[in-house]
Amino acid sequence: MRAAGDETQDRANYAAFALSVWNANDAVSNVPDFSYQNKLDINYDFWALVKESQDDQFPPRQGALPNRKEGVIDPLLSAVQQAVQSTFGNDIDPGIIALIIYAVNVAASFMNLCQDIIEIGSVPVPGAANPLGAAQQAWS
Repeated sequence: MRAAGDETQDRANYAAFALSVWNANDAVSNVPDFSYQNKLDINYDFWALVKESQDDQFPPRQGALPNRKEGVIDPLLSAVQQAVQSTFGNDIDPGIIALIIYAVNVAASFMNLCQDIIEIGSVPVPGAANPLGAAQQAWS
């Protein structure tokens, strides 16, 4: 699990990415633009609900935080489908569920990229937990 502080940055990165996609596509309301029923309603809270449902159960346990580094969300899992249906209605087409999950998986990749970019500029700390740092120390 992650610290709550991480969620604040993830939330900001997700929102920036979704809004950029929306604006780049001339504000067209469709799933690839993070919009299904309303503008940008495929938001961070929705992604977190679906991710927590896949990682644990639906509905997720109170206080659970999503782990975006643990792979992509599978649109075929029943807990994931229940989470999508709880937001957009039980009559949502399975094909639309797959498109929605594809969009949030792309956003999760963007959140991962944002974290990775920050870590690129940091100096590795030598030690067993950091293979790059340990290798650097071995060559010193």
